[in-house]
Amino acid sequence: MVQCRINWENCTLQYLVDGMMEEVLELIGAMDATPTDDGPTNLYAVIEEAVDVANYCMMLADVAQAEIRREEGVKPVKVWAIELFPGASLLYVKSLKEAAEMLVEEASDMDYEVGDEIKFTVREISQAEFDSLPEWDGP
Repeated sequence: MVQCRINWENCTLQYLVDGMMEEVLELIGAMDATPTDDGPTNLYAVIEEAVDVANYCMMLADVAQAEIRREEGVKPVKVWAIELFPGASLLYVKSLKEAAEMLVEEASDMDYEVGDEIKFTVREISQAEFDSLPEWDGP
């Protein structure tokens, strides 16, 4: 794999471990800078750094899982995950044509305002994972 340039899915495990360790050191620094007895605490800095560490852990797990799939010969399937509004159930489709047809069917009845967003995220999952997704019953 190449070093991480555009998205973390293309990062090497070592690159992600190095980034995680940098964030762990920042978390330790935030903890050291957080007074415990003598004044107000900067818990926001602790939360921010802890979230950064957790994000790196998630990225590491995802990249490692993709590596296992490659080693096992599982060919990933590219899918589009569509979120009609924040918090809506995701709809997974294999083609943009299928996505467009769904949007005509589902989104045309919804009350969208100027600035509202429909989020598309391209993902790779195994065919077995795709086949085991529950049937979408709307947002």
